[in-house]
Amino acid sequence: MRIFPIIKCIPYIPYLYFKGKKKRSMEENYKICHKYANILLKQMGYTFKVEGYDLIKDLKGVYFVSNHQGTIDPALIVAACETPLSFISKIENESIPLLGMWAVNIGTIHFDRDTREGNVHMLREAIRALKENRNLLIFPEGTRSKRDELNEFKDKAFQPAIMAKSIIVPVTLNGAYCLDRKDIHIKELKITFDKPIYYEQYSKMNREELSEYVYQKIISHLN
Repeated sequence: MRIFPIIKCIPYIPYLYFKGKKKRSMEENYKICHKYANILLKQMGYTFKVEGYDLIKDLKGVYFVSNHQGTIDPALIVAACETPLSFISKIENESIPLLGMWAVNIGTIHFDRDTREGNVHMLREAIRALKENRNLLIFPEGTRSKRDELNEFKDKAFQPAIMAKSIIVPVTLNGAYCLDRKDIHIKELKITFDKPIYYEQYSKMNREELSEYVYQKIISHLN
């Protein structure tokens, strides 16, 4: 990972820390995250292009499914999406200084993916959130690819959407591995929101078929 772009953002850290300690609604916290995610990307010298947002901006209870290219992925997604959303993330990320605090503030579901109890907790909380019309995002690869290609999807990642009968929106990130690769110098990033997939469209698919269907949707927008 290249450290210099991150160093440029250090002056914002104390302010964001104290901002994050105040009690607000998740929606109010998300607005702050959206604002500072844009500032973060700008300070790091990145620009980004968003496609398809108009297709999803008014939807609620959406299960966003995204490829996972690099460290900057959550910041890019939050910067591009004004509509409040929360993440489904591994428990280790909750302890990341500052970022872990803000993740909790916007309702992120942290879970231990290596234990049955952790997976049951994630499933229960995710279904509850979707039925309450909250938007969630998951990275079904489970780890960063650090490249244009996708890793294999974990089909269990689609279980919350199936059980909640929620709308699924495929999300494609392009160039977001730029911070994790010393040999790549990308400054213009891109995020594409595909057409919403409604429960009636996938209700007859099994989990593996749905995973492959969304996989192909995402890969179709990769450079």
